[in-house]
Amino acid sequence: MTRDQWKDAYRESRGANNLIYQAEKATGMSSREVYNKAGIGNYDNLQVIAIYEHGGDVYMDVNPTARRNRSTSTQPIGISVKNSKNIDVKLSSGGRRMYDTPFNMHAEVGAMLQTKHTGGVGTLTVLGKKVCTSCTTNVRLIAAYQNLSNLTVNEWRTGNIYSFNGADGEFFSKPKGGVTWGSGKIN
Repeated sequence: MTRDQWKDAYRESRGANNLIYQAEKATGMSSREVYNKAGIGNYDNLQVIAIYEHGGDVYMDVNPTARRNRSTSTQPIGISVKNSKNIDVKLSSGGRRMYDTPFNMHAEVGAMLQTKHTGGVGTLTVLGKKVCTSCTTNVRLIAAYQNLSNLTVNEWRTGNIYSFNGADGEFFSKPKGGVTWGSGKIN
């Protein structure tokens, strides 16, 4: 390994260590508990940890290439919810990348889909990267599917906090009869 390769590997490992440290701070869990609960399988590819709190439980997931037991299924997840105009709204596929399959679903979606609870409020904390465009739509759609009254999203990278109210139709994107992601920003 050359000196430059070693430096790159060191920087990347520090990035993963930093993500795990942030998850420890956010949950109060030990690094081993975070590692196991999040299903980290490929430490070198760790870029995102999503933490979803709902129904008194904590669920975690990581970006697909860092997942321990990555599904091989490329079939769409198949979640759809009717909006206020009675139109079926489905998970955003992300275009050619197909983020709506178990194989490629992002950490945010993976964490939220683990819960069996419905109703109440949910809090999603995203560590490592900003919430991508597909996920800004998908996390709100899953909140509607779970019949939440409110979803709060903490985006640690930017320090932004977003809050969406289900009763006001804020779980849908603007083209689907809801609101823009930015309109949910509360800080």
